[in-house]
Formats: sequence, C-alpha cells, structure tokens
Amino acid sequence: MKLHPFLLLFLGIFPQLLLAQQTTDTTAQAQRGEKLNQFNYFTHQNFQTDTTLLSPIDTSLEDFYYYAPQMRNFKMNLGNNGTAQINLSPNDSLPIGLKTQFDQIDDFRFHTNTNRFYDLSQPYAKIFYINGAQREEGINIKFSQNVSPGWNTGIEYRKTGSEGFYQRQKTSHNNFGFFQSFRSKNNRYGALANFNYNDTYNEENGGIRYDSLFTDLPRAEQITRKSFEVNYLQAKNLSRSYGLGFRQFLNFGTRRIKYYKDENDSVYVDSIISEKILPRISFEHQVNYLKQELIFEDQDVQARNYVLGNLADTSSNIFDLTVVNTVDNQFGVILYPFPSHISSLSDVRLRLSSGIQYGEYAQHGIIDQQNRLLTDNYYNNWYGGVELRNSVYRKHQFHLQLKTVFAGHDQNDLIFKFKSLHQLGSWHFMPKLTLETLNPTLLEEEFASSAYQWNTSDQPLNKRNNLKLELNIHQPKLGFSIGGRYQALGNHIYFDALQKLNQYNSTITLSQIWLEQKFKLSVFHLDLKLQYQFVDQAGIINVPEFLSYNSFYIQHELFKKDMLMRIGVDLYYTTAYTGDGYNPVTRQFYSQTQTKLGEFPWLEAFLMVNVDRAYFFGKLSNVMEGIPNYNYFASPGYPLNDLAFKFGVKWEFVN
Repeated sequence: MKLHPFLLLFLGIFPQLLLAQQTTDTTAQAQRGEKLNQFNYFTHQNFQTDTTLLSPIDTSLEDFYYYAPQMRNFKMNLGNNGTAQINLSPNDSLPIGLKTQFDQIDDFRFHTNTNRFYDLSQPYAKIFYINGAQREEGINIKFSQNVSPGWNTGIEYRKTGSEGFYQRQKTSHNNFGFFQSFRSKNNRYGALANFNYNDTYNEENGGIRYDSLFTDLPRAEQITRKSFEVNYLQAKNLSRSYGLGFRQFLNFGTRRIKYYKDENDSVYVDSIISEKILPRISFEHQVNYLKQELIFEDQDVQARNYVLGNLADTSSNIFDLTVVNTVDNQFGVILYPFPSHISSLSDVRLRLSSGIQYGEYAQHGIIDQQNRLLTDNYYNNWYGGVELRNSVYRKHQFHLQLKTVFAGHDQNDLIFKFKSLHQLGSWHFMPKLTLETLNPTLLEEEFASSAYQWNTSDQPLNKRNNLKLELNIHQPKLGFSIGGRYQALGNHIYFDALQKLNQYNSTITLSQIWLEQKFKLSVFHLDLKLQYQFVDQAGIINVPEFLSYNSFYIQHELFKKDMLMRIGVDLYYTTAYTGDGYNPVTRQFYSQTQTKLGEFPWLEAFLMVNVDRAYFFGKLSNVMEGIPNYNYFASPGYPLNDLAFKFGVKWEFVN
C-alpha cells in the first residue's frame, strides 16, 4: 500500500508545540550577576533519558586548521575539495533496513545523526572563512543560544567550493541547518528537533585523458593545467536533500529533591532548590524524514564515447534524475529492571523498540530522446531492536545492541553490536564486536539511467555477512593510542574493472593495526599517526598497505601568553597500491588493477595563530610538487592539486 510520507511524519511533529509552554527561568546565579562560561555540545547519541553527555566546544587549533580532513582521516578525494572521496581505511557500516546512499560526498552534507546540539551559559556565534588557490572559498556561520536553562536553539550555514586546477572541476556545496533541544527542569520531558538542507554542484571531467602528459614531462616543461584534455566537457552532478528529525521522551520514576543547606550543613526542608525525575521507565518516539534528488547531466556525445565505450547507449544527451523519499518512525520503551538498592546494577537499562520504514525510489532518464520513468518502487519495513547498557559515567561500561527487520523489503536484516569501556587507572580499553547480515543498497539492487541499467531481481544478490572485531587502547596523559581491527567481509558487493556490478561470493579478510603517539619536548611537538593493513583479495578491495599522517611543529605562547603560535609541517604518505577508478555517471568507485597510486610525499607547511577568540592559519600545500616526480594521483586520471597557498580565519563571539 502506498502511504504518503507526511502521514507518518505528522505523529512526531505536534509534540514540538509543547516547547512553547516552557517559560524562561531566571536562576539564582543570574540574579547575583554571576556569568558562567559553559560552552558544550552533544549529539543524538549523547541525549539520554537520564542525562546528557556533554563535550566542550573544541577551541583547539586542529579543529580549525583541518577544515577538510580527508588525508588526515585516510580518505582521498578526486583532487579538489568537495569532490567524491573514498576511504583508504575501510570501516564502513551500512544501516539496517533501507540503504539510500547514492554518491560519495556524504561527508560534505549535514545529517541528523551527526548534527550538533548545544548547552550554553551565554549566546555563542562562530564565523569561519577560508580562501585558497583556484578560487577555493568556504564560509561557516553558526549561532546558538539557550532560551532558558533547558531549551537551546540555533542555526548553521556552510558554503564551500573551488574551481580546481583542471577543466570542469568546479564544486559548490551549500548546507543549512536549524536545531533545537529541550529538557524540562525536572527531567520529565525532553526533545530534539532539527532540519537540514543540502545543495551540491559538481562538474565532472572524468579525469585527464592522458596521464603521461602529467607524469612524463620534466618540471620546466609542464604545460598549463587548464589545457589538459579531459574526458567529459559538459558533464555535471547535482543533488539536493531535505532532512527533518524529531525525537522526544517522557520519564516516569522517583523524584530526587535537592534542599538548601547552610554552612553548618543544616537542611531546610521548606527550601527546595530543584526536583529531578530519576527515570525507572521512559517512553521514546523518534521520526526522521529525508528527501534526496540527484541529477547527472551530460550534453557532449563525442567526449562521452571515449569514456563509456560499449558499456552504455551514448547516442543522445544524458539527463538522469533520481528521487528518493524515506520516513522512519520508531517507538521505544526504556526499563530499569534492577532495584535501586543494588548499586552495581541500578543504572542498567533495557531498551525495547519497534518501528516502520517507508521509502520511494524513482528514476527518470532520456531514452530515444524522450524523458521516461525508468524506476518507480515503494518499500516498507517493520523492524525491532533491543539494547542493554549501563551508565556512561561508570569506569566499566558496556553497550549491547540487537536490531533486526521482521518483515518487508529488507526482511531478516540483522545487526548485533557489543562494545565496552574499561578504565584501569589512566588506561582505557575499548573492545568492540559487530555482526551484520544486510541486504544490498537500493542502488545495487536496481539502477536505471540513460547510460546504465541493471536489475538484480532475476538473480538477487546475496546478503552481506560481515564480522568485525576491534580493540582500542588509549592513554590520554601520554597521548598514546594503539588499536587493531579484523574484518571478515562475506558476499562483498563492488564494481569491477569493467565498471559493472559484481559480488564476491566468499569471504574477504581485512586486518588493520594503528598507532597514534604525541611527543613533546619543550616547545617541540611531534604527532604520529601510523596504520598498517592487509587484505587477502587485493584487486577487489584496493587499499595501501601502509598509511601515515605526521605533524612536526613548534608551539609557543607570546606577548605574555596572549598569543598562541604554531609553525610546522604535515606529511602524508602511503605505500603503492592500485587505487580505485571513478565513474561520474553512476557516482561510484570501481576496482582496477592497472594503475598504481601512492608512494608520494605530500608535504604541507603551516602557520597557526590564536589570540583570545580569534584564529588564523596560512599554509602551503604540496610543497614538494614534482619531487621526486609528478605521480601524486588521487585516482587514475585525477591528479591532486599542485603547490597552492591557503589561509583561513575564525572568530568566536560570546555575549
């Protein structure tokens, strides 16, 4: 049955009106004129029925300087900020139920699960601006304030873009977010609400046509980058998405009353400072709505023939439109099964949940010079889950989660996760176990466009069966972290060297070990980030064996400690590997075994300055351009940027 998505969405919207009933409360501290300086944020996962796990707003130089942290996180884009990117340290997890990822630029969008909410003692605003070569520009504006002690609201706008060093490489991303969080004084009721809008524009050149023009000529004979022939001359990818999320809870339990005490520790029972519900049973409701529109357009038939060859019909202009709508409506109940007098178990909570998903998937394309509806599907899922965890403030924490789809399109999808944290002195041990049995994504099951078409309904793909084992060991005082991950990936789905969908119907193992260490000697700092990984089916999953991102800098306080200055270099390096190619029409990376990437030292020199709430950085990227040679490719046909200067400024305002 076809249901209108807003019918499911309606149930979650009207309780937001309750927020208007909360009046502004002037606390005793405000009456005394005291002004706190508390600036904290949290995410959906940190907003619990009994507490909110807060993190201080990051005012470090790193958060500001690494505004595009692809390399630092071992990800690689197509050589220009805002382009499609691939993870060179795979640890991807698909969601249970409908899987609607259709491109590789999600890191440049606002998402409900990654939105930040705030808890502030004063209004807070941030303005961030960056500028670089080839008209790279970016701006990020954020404002948030607490309307009352438990009610926060805010907005955020971000715009990034760059022309790129080569033809048809322009990117432009616009993001807007609105968010609110609320928790009543007595902790009876709490709610989160957010709206996200994302708009992206990516010109697609398909890579330079002849890599040898870039790699074989000596530095003095390098020709202008804009004159390099590229594979697409009029192609572009566009997308637009709207996301709306709402989550609420209602607590029932005992009241904890805090009374006024004098200096002699005498309690005045008629002077109540605060009342707070200690939940013994809680009811939760969450609804998320997401609409995505993706367009690929190309009007140059002659250039396209070189790239697509016989894999697609290239006799006419291409205009492909994909539209996806999803609604996820979930209800849950949280129980505290153990009595409060058993202190070791009193904070253990059991969460039972059930929900429904509804999705629409439609694709339009030009076939025989006519705009046709190629795909028009509707999906429903009914799922349920159980979670068991204790308090996040315990020295020994655990979190067990099981979620499965009972009926619908993704029936028998299952995810089991177990993670724990053990604090032994100043050492933190964090083991994790994940088991997944997941249906293919919607794109993998069926794709129809002017150029490519496949449908696996006649020969369905097998479900993915993945096992992940992970252990992290962290020593904050020493700045030391070490960890490892083992992944057994069954029925891996990928695009092969012919850019066709394929499945490896066996198990691929991927082993990873990483080390992070921060050294300090007086004003000298050395931050090391190293990773070794091994995959037993290279050519299907292509990753470098060794990756590193290291930073050496001098940091010192000047002018009576009013200014913090850091000057140094960053070095990114990987061993040689056969990196994946990229197909702009499907927006997917594909495996190839012909072209080797890596083995180039990517060096960046930088200067960072912080004065009060103002920040500045300037850097030279790719300082070793052409040394020892021109081999710095992000993907076959996609060179990284040449030597370029970039700078950025950030201001934080507190009222």
